[in-house]
Amino acid sequence: MTSLYAVRAALKGGITLNQVPKSSGDKEQYVIGLDNEHIVQSIQIQMQNDEEGTNRVDTDKEEDQDEVIYIDFEKQVDGDDTKSKQVKANQNEMTNYSQKSTPPQNLLQKFKTFNSSMSLSENYFQEDRKSTEQLLYERAKKDPKNIKNYFIKFRFGQFFEFFIIHFLYFFLIGPLIIPFLRFRGKALAKNLLLYGWNKSAFFQFLFFVINITNIIFFFSFENSTVQFGIEIVNNVAVVLCRCVIIACKYATYDPLTIKLIKEFEQGHAQIVSDFFLTDWLKQSDKVVGDQIYFVQRTLDIDPGLFYIQFITDPEKHTSERISQSLILMKKALENKKDVTTKITAPIAQMKETDLLFCGYAILHDMIRKFQNRCSILTRHLYKFVYIFSLERALAPIIYNCFQNPHNPYGNWHEYYIAVTSAFQVFSLYCIGGSIMTGGLIDMLRKLYMLRQLTFMISPNKLRQLEMKKIYPTINIFRSVNLKGWSLMRQVAMEYGKPYLLRVQGFYFYLGFWVAGNLSQIVLGQFGIIPQNTAQMIQNYSDLIFTLTILFAMLITGAKINELFELQDNILTSNKTVVTDMLLVGKKYIQVPKKSQNYIYNKALEKITEISSTNFTEYVNNLINQYDSHIEELIYDSDNNPFTLFGVKVTFVILHSIALAVASVLSSVLFDVLTNK
Repeated sequence: MTSLYAVRAALKGGITLNQVPKSSGDKEQYVIGLDNEHIVQSIQIQMQNDEEGTNRVDTDKEEDQDEVIYIDFEKQVDGDDTKSKQVKANQNEMTNYSQKSTPPQNLLQKFKTFNSSMSLSENYFQEDRKSTEQLLYERAKKDPKNIKNYFIKFRFGQFFEFFIIHFLYFFLIGPLIIPFLRFRGKALAKNLLLYGWNKSAFFQFLFFVINITNIIFFFSFENSTVQFGIEIVNNVAVVLCRCVIIACKYATYDPLTIKLIKEFEQGHAQIVSDFFLTDWLKQSDKVVGDQIYFVQRTLDIDPGLFYIQFITDPEKHTSERISQSLILMKKALENKKDVTTKITAPIAQMKETDLLFCGYAILHDMIRKFQNRCSILTRHLYKFVYIFSLERALAPIIYNCFQNPHNPYGNWHEYYIAVTSAFQVFSLYCIGGSIMTGGLIDMLRKLYMLRQLTFMISPNKLRQLEMKKIYPTINIFRSVNLKGWSLMRQVAMEYGKPYLLRVQGFYFYLGFWVAGNLSQIVLGQFGIIPQNTAQMIQNYSDLIFTLTILFAMLITGAKINELFELQDNILTSNKTVVTDMLLVGKKYIQVPKKSQNYIYNKALEKITEISSTNFTEYVNNLINQYDSHIEELIYDSDNNPFTLFGVKVTFVILHSIALAVASVLSSVLFDVLTNK
């Protein structure tokens, strides 16, 4: 009866309870999971089985009580900043609920109160209301740095809005656009760095001056060396590239953030950091913690399930790494006002001796391992981008110097156009190339994380994945581990989505860039349009560089998509082992006898540790869990793979693209050789 009234009271309040057996005498433990932004997601109630007595909830007990209820929530008063409150009740006084007792109603009332303080950023089950939107806006004004944008998407309306603003600034009217932008928002122009006393605003204005003066000088004076197809096209191309990069950034912001950008001034350091993705490239502890938490909120993941248990104890250095990562994650999240960012305890710990590892710590450790492993590649890639940008900027000048060593450019304005055009090309190619290589590094990081997660469900070492396995296999014979692993896989798939969307938007622009380069090469080679050696160098270098990075990213994406099938095969194989337990398990338990199959023995050992009396029921439930996760994998493979222009990237598609590009280039090469 004790348990019945606790469960009944909780269920009336709309709370989900999961009974957790625990080997601690006659005690039972229940965990109440609350997925609410203003409530820490677990309430632990431990009750003694005594049929007499009454219970009451006391919210101000001493700190040294052994068993307490922790309920952290934010109390909102007249739009002021919310504060967290911790309710603690003495567990020893929560025994023997009776029908006539009133404390369950008090507890129910408290649960209803907590449920009423729903997160305004999600508004579950509610219709859209202007009052709610206004309240969110008022709260965001007071603390704009802590705006949480969990649900990321690429908004084309915002993309074109900011693209047009910057296009008008760089190509047509420059600073004259600033008064008109006040109609869009009083702080918009300053937050876009179109004016202000800082280096970024100065460079924005400098790019406008260079672009507009180059166009004016080219069409106003006679030119002997500078060509429209080289210097002027370079100017136009790099400015368009800059507009696309900036617009892709704002396209991933939620409307509330855009509204604040338009109305309230932001710090210069914050704007620049977000534009160049400096924090993201470093993968600081704060960035990792925020990204994992945001994905949890997006997918409505219960943090209490975000744990796994290994089937064997990890090596000492591995445990130390994970423990250090957990400390760093707690430190990164401890200063947040949102109490749900605190790392909560697991809700399915079977025994006190169970060693569970938090998903935050595992993923953070994976990312640190990747950053260390990939640091050399990253440095070389950025050096390559710098060298290529320098070559691309100086190619026309070097060519003209070879053509006319004494006076490469006949007029002063042509020298001006050549030098300023080279400066623009170098600066924009450095930025664009860094974004391209950064996107490739992000894809490699995602591939590394998903491969390590694949290792974690395989009983055997996967030889087809040429990579070191840095963690033991999880306990694949326990359903809560499968759930924790599945949640970690989902987080790894969604990790860094805001930055990936930004990069993919830029790659979409690069698709037109590649098509333009191929067209110029083909048309120029067959004499349809005039093309000198400098233009050919530019087109071929752009094509080779862009295609190299693009194909590297697409190959990585195809490898990620292949992991869906591999993980499906592994889970199916594990399910077969579990199913076999229905055939041979009881026989081996009754004899007792060991199988010659090592995996069977391990399965019997782990299953009987958890449930030796209800063996068949436990195995059937575990089989159902495997079926659920396999279906989830198939769904993600069909609906959430890595795509190119909406098409799932596979090696078959890449083979077709490579053949098409190779056929075009071979035709051009054949024409070059035959003409010679």
